[in-house]
Amino acid sequence: MAENLLAAALVVTIAVTLARISVWQSEPKTHLLTVVLALFAVSGTATHPWVRETVDANRHLPGWSGIVDDVVLLTAVCLMCAYLARVWGFTAVARVAACAAPVLAAALALAYVFAEHSGRHRHYIGQELSRPATVYGLIVSFGLLVVTLVMAVTVLVARPASLTQLWFGIAAAAGLVLACLRTCATIDPGRFADPFWSSRYALATVFLLAISAAGVTNLRGKGRSRARGTRRS
Repeated sequence: MAENLLAAALVVTIAVTLARISVWQSEPKTHLLTVVLALFAVSGTATHPWVRETVDANRHLPGWSGIVDDVVLLTAVCLMCAYLARVWGFTAVARVAACAAPVLAAALALAYVFAEHSGRHRHYIGQELSRPATVYGLIVSFGLLVVTLVMAVTVLVARPASLTQLWFGIAAAAGLVLACLRTCATIDPGRFADPFWSSRYALATVFLLAISAAGVTNLRGKGRSRARGTRRS
């Protein structure tokens, strides 16, 4: 059931992304949010168990879809944090978040190489992780935790309040809970691995739907602004 809901949320996210691409030329300020939505669609697709199992079954490298998922997810979250900080005037936060994206991606790729050399899967959360695989898990977990926390704080303190802000707040809350569970599952898998795996798809679904709703609300706002400008002229 959770997997089917995730698939439905992915369809919605892809549809919203395509709708936003249709105004790419006329609304250049929407580019970053559109790119973020596209990245979340890619990450969510790689998260889906059917896609992950199918890809890994046809690749010599185990967990290939997982590394794609994690790199794209961290990049998307960092860029979304940068977008929100820029929109609400937190320029320094936006710069740091944008710079964090390639740094975290490079760190993940390096940890992946070492974990692959050790012969252990990175995405298996359990007692038998190698040291490089544990480092990999901690980079993903703490990276997501810090960035989603900054994003949540940015949304909370931003003014004026708006409907788009509400959707981003819901997404930040879902992402923060997911990041906390993944961090705990990496550090103490005996207690937190099951809660992480049992709630992962549901939280990812909430996150994708909230981001998609924010994308639609933002697009409608741009359309209304363009219509008012046309009437004035």
